[in-house]
Amino acid sequence: MSQLARHPFDRDVARQRLAGEASQCAVHLAVDFQGWKPTADLVSRMRCKSRNVRQLDGIGTIEFDEMAATYSCGQSFLFGSAGALQCALYNKTNQARAIDKLDYWENRWRDSDNPFEDDPANYDAAQDVYRVEFRFHHSVVEQFAQGSHDASGNILDSSTFAELANHLQGLFDYGLGNFKLLHNKRYTDPLWTILQTETRFEAPLERFVYRRYYKTARGFSGKNIELMLGNAITLFARNRMDFPSCWAALKTLPIFHLVEEYYREKGRSTTWLKKHLAKKLEERYVRYGMAA
Repeated sequence: MSQLARHPFDRDVARQRLAGEASQCAVHLAVDFQGWKPTADLVSRMRCKSRNVRQLDGIGTIEFDEMAATYSCGQSFLFGSAGALQCALYNKTNQARAIDKLDYWENRWRDSDNPFEDDPANYDAAQDVYRVEFRFHHSVVEQFAQGSHDASGNILDSSTFAELANHLQGLFDYGLGNFKLLHNKRYTDPLWTILQTETRFEAPLERFVYRRYYKTARGFSGKNIELMLGNAITLFARNRMDFPSCWAALKTLPIFHLVEEYYREKGRSTTWLKKHLAKKLEERYVRYGMAA
């Protein structure tokens, strides 16, 4: 603090940091349960907009925002991208054991025993516990804050977790609808039905319509995405890169999920985008008289 006392500029910066400005929060909503195991066709039965799917069929590693854990054969599934909305379905018992927190979680599960069951101690230590988890990136939460409204048309407009706490049920229901596990082509899987009817987070203070606010295709962000892709393709052509290398480079961008979301909202798939950019790259080669 002696350094700050001698430098007014540093002192002002420190005051701003100490005061803190509310921005937005990321939200993870999870439910643990027993008596269910994933089937081999789970990925094909999951219906969602996202094309990002990861399944661990062998001994492997999956990275979370807070931890890295090793999972066993075919018991972990991750749908969606980390920068948007994700659905994770995994063996929580194995994950807790891998990070040496099984004792902690077993105590939590016993505390959550249902007193209305015939057996009060209805957590069965002999059975694995599975978890379904919806992870909302802070940018997605901001979309809900700007797009959700009550019966009078008042926007949710939250920026802190305290303001959002009464709306967790709405987010969870949105997650179940955005990622839907089917039993077959006609019916929802019983697990999803139970989660919809039995799971309760904090109830909203009043009825809200939960929607995400998107900028339109004519908006500022859409124009910048198209400009960014056009400039990138031109630079790739000038450096005589082939399209597989160009596509791989674009996918490493931390904002690539925004590109996919932008075109998805316009009714264009990632496959269409890939073909579109390949054609644009070929046009650049012709324009600059280069060979791929």
